[in-house]
Amino acid sequence: MLSGRAPDGRKLTTSVRNKTVPHGGCAGEAERTVHFGAVDEVQRGYDLVARLRREMSERSRSDPRVTAVNKKWSTCMRTAGFSYRDPDAAVDDPRWDLRSAAPSRAEIAVAAADISCKLRTNLLGVNFAIEAEYENAAIGDHSRELDAVRAHRDAETERLPRLMRRYDRAP
Repeated sequence: MLSGRAPDGRKLTTSVRNKTVPHGGCAGEAERTVHFGAVDEVQRGYDLVARLRREMSERSRSDPRVTAVNKKWSTCMRTAGFSYRDPDAAVDDPRWDLRSAAPSRAEIAVAAADISCKLRTNLLGVNFAIEAEYENAAIGDHSRELDAVRAHRDAETERLPRLMRRYDRAP
């Protein structure tokens, strides 16, 4: 079984079709093979990268330079007839039916104003530059750990073609 669990969630401890179910199922075995046994270390690295991305995004969003450009964008949108505190508020407008196959006229009007205001205020450029500044600082602060993540990724990238040739068909 893929996960090493029965459909009802119970852990499989027996074999399936006369084959022993490996710990964590076939997915667990594949992960150990790809990560060359360093699954926990690789997971810690992935967790670090995800945490840093989240934290740097949050920090950049509260940076005074970002809040200032959001305020300029909001003023521009108000001039166009729309009242939103920031671009996220426009995206999250409860009037939008995200299940609809076609946008409404109102959605199109807001989107057009949004793009125009983003270009006028350089909102995307400012946001990108500020977030990159925070990310570069985090990379510097965590260079040793991130170097290990990169080394694992590079080793996996090198191993994958051999593994794909080895397991090119179902057993």
